[in-house]
Amino acid sequence: MTRATTFRATAVVGAVLLAMLMIMTVSRAAFSDTTSNPNNAWDAGTVVLTDDHQSPATAMFDEGPLKPGDSGSACIGVIYNGNVESDIVLSAIDTTGSTGLESAIDVVIDKSDGTTCGDGTTTPVYTGGLDSFTGDAGSWTASAAGTTYFYNVAWTFASTGDDTLDNAFQGTNATAAFTWTATSN
Repeated sequence: MTRATTFRATAVVGAVLLAMLMIMTVSRAAFSDTTSNPNNAWDAGTVVLTDDHQSPATAMFDEGPLKPGDSGSACIGVIYNGNVESDIVLSAIDTTGSTGLESAIDVVIDKSDGTTCGDGTTTPVYTGGLDSFTGDAGSWTASAAGTTYFYNVAWTFASTGDDTLDNAFQGTNATAAFTWTATSN
């Protein structure tokens, strides 16, 4: 074979291979299909906590003038209206702004799961000084909107039994903000 004949034979074989490759590529693309899964969505849940003293906003206590030995109580309903399961706790009693009486106010806080204060199962939450609360007491888990727990808060202006010490509280006051916190699970 001459060089020209070899070149032609190689060119013919190359052309045939190229044509076969093009036919195979076109043949593979004759059928195709796709699928789609549209409209996927993600919605964040809500954690909503209120109490039955919010509309209108009222304090549980507005007491005075007090003397050692005086006492009282009030009830507050804490209501969960979120849509994700959450843990709720009495997280703080803030006495900022008090002028000394907070150390003489003893509180007893009980939680109940009934339809009104003291109804249902009652559980002690905190017993101690108004200024001694360290947080996170009386926890419960809410899994549905409308779940309510009631907290009965009883207080006593504790007497020291010594008139000289009790006299030191004359003219003082105590203020407190009770805070409940809901945290989703």
